[in-house]
Amino acid sequence: MTIRPLIATPSRTLFALPYWIALHRGFFKDEGLTPDLEFVASGDLINDGLRNGRIALAISPPDGVMLDVLASGPLRILAGNACKPPLFVIAQPEIRTAADLRGKTVGVLSLREGSSRFIEKFAKAGGLTPGDYKVVEVGGAPTRVKLLVERAIDAGLQPMPLNYEMEARGFSNLGWTGEFEPHYQFTSFNASRTTVQREPALTVALLRALLRGQRFAAEQPDEAAAIVASELGCEPRHALSALQDSVRLGIFEPDLNWSGPGLQRIFKNLEENQAVPAGTRFELDRYVLADHLRQAQADRP
Repeated sequence: MTIRPLIATPSRTLFALPYWIALHRGFFKDEGLTPDLEFVASGDLINDGLRNGRIALAISPPDGVMLDVLASGPLRILAGNACKPPLFVIAQPEIRTAADLRGKTVGVLSLREGSSRFIEKFAKAGGLTPGDYKVVEVGGAPTRVKLLVERAIDAGLQPMPLNYEMEARGFSNLGWTGEFEPHYQFTSFNASRTTVQREPALTVALLRALLRGQRFAAEQPDEAAAIVASELGCEPRHALSALQDSVRLGIFEPDLNWSGPGLQRIFKNLEENQAVPAGTRFELDRYVLADHLRQAQADRP
């Protein structure tokens, strides 16, 4: 009998890479699993689904998990995914440097989430202060593409492989945000401790298949790029560039390890947003469950 757990993620992006590889290469089938992937735009709804057991595993940002832990909730981080920011600053063709953002409008996903802070750090490298440009909340990456094309914004953050697609259309790639924020756990594999304790074998099987998918992408980028291109609807050359650059820049951790410094940076963001009670110390072991990933890593086929 096959088991059909539900995996959730906010949107169809490169972060689902290990799921798609494991699905197409039969790694889930080897575990007796036929998981479904559901796109749930709201992080709150994803975390609610983890808590009530409807969602077995989520590929999503760790911020909400950390806040849940601080509120004595059951959510935990089981593994890493993108342990450095996969975002690039894409701008109108005439904008060539950070200094050129003076007087310009930059679109971001949200004024509350951490990645919007990358703009301030990037602009500072060009000698600008926050008053020299305008940051507006516009929504996700597809919306930012549309607004750039319409010239409604002058610049915006774009993940791989959208950065390559925008470059091919003549837009400027001003640089990788990881140059200014080298440690940043952008996404992780999250679950409810209650579900994990109830079904430890399922948890390890899911992680084992996903781990094989992550490693396959690093070791066989050409074959992996074809799978990613088919799922994202992008050109294979852009998918391949994304995989090659993710390895070169260390964005995706091939063994699904989380980044301690990256999670500490997320915690610091929450502190700066006053979402963490004053005086709370960062203690990594509060937020992660290590045993299931370690077992999956030890079971390498």
